[in-house]
Amino acid sequence: MNAVREIVQPEELLTQLESLWTEAGKSDESTENGLLRACSLTWITVVEGDDASVTEVDAMLADVMRMNPARAIVVLLRAGDERGLKGSVSAQCWRPFGSKQQVCIERVLLDATRAGARDLPAVMRALIVADLPTVLFCRNAHLLTIPGIKETSELADRVVVDMAWHRAECRDVWPAMPGFGSLVSDLAWDRIRGYRGAIAEYFDTPANRAVLEAVTGIHVATRPERPAPEAAYLLAWILGSLGYQQGTGGEWRGPNGTIQAGFLAARPNGDPSDSRIREVAFIAPRQTIRFTVTARELCIAAPDKDSEIVVPVPAFEPDTALLSDEMMVEHRRRTFERHLGATIRLFEEPVYLADQ
Repeated sequence: MNAVREIVQPEELLTQLESLWTEAGKSDESTENGLLRACSLTWITVVEGDDASVTEVDAMLADVMRMNPARAIVVLLRAGDERGLKGSVSAQCWRPFGSKQQVCIERVLLDATRAGARDLPAVMRALIVADLPTVLFCRNAHLLTIPGIKETSELADRVVVDMAWHRAECRDVWPAMPGFGSLVSDLAWDRIRGYRGAIAEYFDTPANRAVLEAVTGIHVATRPERPAPEAAYLLAWILGSLGYQQGTGGEWRGPNGTIQAGFLAARPNGDPSDSRIREVAFIAPRQTIRFTVTARELCIAAPDKDSEIVVPVPAFEPDTALLSDEMMVEHRRRTFERHLGATIRLFEEPVYLADQ
């Protein structure tokens, strides 16, 4: 018979939170130098592992909470067949530059076995701050299928995952993404906004848009064998925005005829982030336009036969910056949702083209 661990009661955690702030108020000697208890939403983070995983989450919270203070609830899933759920509370504080007052957030740690996760929804309902948004972040989308975690995600206004965390295994969970919550976001999609912005800005002028009518190929250089999710998102966004429909192999049919579109195998150079998207190339007769983060400024070369334009792209932003933005997003990501199906197809059946 499996041993049964104690299940924490939400009332106990709420009482501990009030006691935490009561004691903090007593120890404060003046109002001017006091503590500000800040909360703009409930931020739930779900991780699997051990105490080291919690340490990583706390480091992330220390960054993202500066812009959007929240009640942070960290769910740690451990291996084990016994049904158990423990809880503890603490505070994270920092002093904004030039201020004498400390800003503090509440942090609740829920330590559960996989079997004990089924008790999470009842506890979570009591801990979620009423009348404020709730966001759940879980890199490993497989965890969202576990009983208890699945019901917890349904309590959130937005669910944020990271398909790049899964590498090739995201094929197992990507099709199920729309069912993770009413509003779902993916950090892999957020990471390409530098490329999207640079491409949209370059083709914003009539002269540059005219080049698109002559494009015969669109290539995204990424890691071999299986493209990075970021690369799949970017190619799907480009082709969808230009009105192309998938044909056979690497052929895509659009308003200006048929083009060859797909991925190029980028040689690894030791930088994992560079293997996500090395560059994006728009190929036209006698002209190639390349977008890449390795370029520092616009470069135009005119060899004897073909001209080449290299457009700089901002480097990938830190995940903490992307997560800070996710805290402020309340509307649907309609562009993301519109291109999700094509992204999954490009990832599941990738077409790698020969470098030209």
